Amino acid sequence: MYIPPQCRTCKTKIVVPKNPFDFLLFGDSVLMLLELKSTKQKSFSFSEKIIKKHQIKALEKYQYYPYVVPGFVFNFQSVNNETYFLYIKDFIEFKNNTTRKSVPYNYIKESGLLISCKKLKVNYRYNLEKFIDDVIIKYI
Repeated sequence: MYIPPQCRTCKTKIVVPKNPFDFLLFGDSVLMLLELKSTKQKSFSFSEKIIKKHQIKALEKYQYYPYVVPGFVFNFQSVNNETYFLYIKDFIEFKNNTTRKSVPYNYIKESGLLISCKKLKVNYRYNLEKFIDDVIIKYI
């Protein structure tokens, strides 16, 4: 059970709003609303711990706005740090038509867009310009 934090001086409970998504990316007159997920596994669980219902609902709501592309960015650390964008409509369609408890790597690879990256010394650099171009070609 979650108990909200309290103000130290007045002892009232502090309500923290739920963020609908993690990241906003704007480029070439397209706004991308992104929920970022990362795992060492070969799939992402539909569990409320991993993918929250309010995140799915928020992304789903914005799919009907012109020049707005909402979706998940799935990072697979165990597969050479491969990172894919999966449009929310494709995610919901898969979730509603499967008996699985997770979305597998193979489905994300087939249905999503690869976000190319290059390993630096420690971190990765992602090619966001190409990603934006790919999103415009596929979804706009």
